[in-house]
Amino acid sequence: MKFTDEHEFRIKYEGKICEINIDTLINSLLSISSSLQEINSEIKSDKKIEIRIKPIREGSFPIDLHIISNFWDAITSIASPNNIYTAASIVAILAGYLQIKKHLLGDKPKQIISGENVTVIENSKGSKIEITNQIYNIYTGNTSIDRMLSKGFDGLNEDDNITGFEVLDDDKPIFKASHDDFSVLATPNPIDETSRIITDRVMLSVVKVVFIKKRKWNFYYMGNPISAILNDDDFYNRIDAGESFAKGDILEVELEIKQRFDKSVNTFVNESYYITKVIAHIPREKQTPISF
Repeated sequence: MKFTDEHEFRIKYEGKICEINIDTLINSLLSISSSLQEINSEIKSDKKIEIRIKPIREGSFPIDLHIISNFWDAITSIASPNNIYTAASIVAILAGYLQIKKHLLGDKPKQIISGENVTVIENSKGSKIEITNQIYNIYTGNTSIDRMLSKGFDGLNEDDNITGFEVLDDDKPIFKASHDDFSVLATPNPIDETSRIITDRVMLSVVKVVFIKKRKWNFYYMGNPISAILNDDDFYNRIDAGESFAKGDILEVELEIKQRFDKSVNTFVNESYYITKVIAHIPREKQTPISF
């Protein structure tokens, strides 16, 4: 059975205008449409989306857009973690992406502080914004979206009749830029080509236990083998008190992931792992012996 998730939002071109250059309009809308498609691909929603333009109102240039996401088989699809994303989520990610571009003023971040769920970005003037880790990771890792948006705003920057740009959701502005911001939004993202640390709360499957401090344990994380130093004194006290472990146990932990920027693939890659706190220890299920 086919199911549809729909969401309407608006792109608004501001200024004392009763008409707009067709190339500017088309390039801008194409950049928005292509970016939404790329975001949908990036978050792996397993849904096909299409973006439609609703009738344009006479004498103004708010463009009402209709984003439609289709998927099949409600029983399997709705239960899938990949399908927690809605059409509205994709629009919110786009607005967040644009907010980062505007905030950074075309420069590299002065400081990045990554937390469990959010990243704090300080720009070259010392101003800070808080953004979700998901949006920040898309911003740093997906250059296709950047190219699309930069091209669209380059066209808007050349049109002096357009004084502003807005993204509205449920008639509420979720992103707004003036003409003075267009040159910044048209500038390719400056990527900080240094290392960074991302902190996340994750589940790790134990492969090898090491009871000596500052030695690496072996785990499986998101299907990949990793080694991580475990630095939690309270947890080691539990070990000294006799807490037992087995291969296949699960540890819920706060994990620091150190990443470095790899120019060859133009993205950050994981370099090392460090456990700062063990939140829970979940023993693997023991099989009941079968009597014959």
